[in-house]
Amino acid sequence: MLSNVSVLQASAGGLLALVVLMVLTGRLVSRRVLEDVRRDRDARVAEARALAEVWRQAWETERAVRERAEGHAQLAIETARTATAVIGVLPVAAAEGEPDANAVA
Repeated sequence: MLSNVSVLQASAGGLLALVVLMVLTGRLVSRRVLEDVRRDRDARVAEARALAEVWRQAWETERAVRERAEGHAQLAIETARTATAVIGVLPVAAAEGEPDANAVA
């Protein structure tokens, strides 16, 4: 039986069987399907990049706000130190009728 089949016929049949098997398992798809998949992938990549850009801008804004708040905190600390120094050099007057002679009037 196999003696009547030439090598060319066997290899053509094997190749056809391989192509049919690849189509059935999804390893070989049409150009239309491939382009649809590529468009979908490209759309998802573009969406992910846009979302990453939004998060990057949010992070930069947060960093700027944090630096500004830190500057305000440093200013408040310096103001408190100045106020403490000014209060420390004020003369202390004894209050009448107060048991604490060091109380500020």
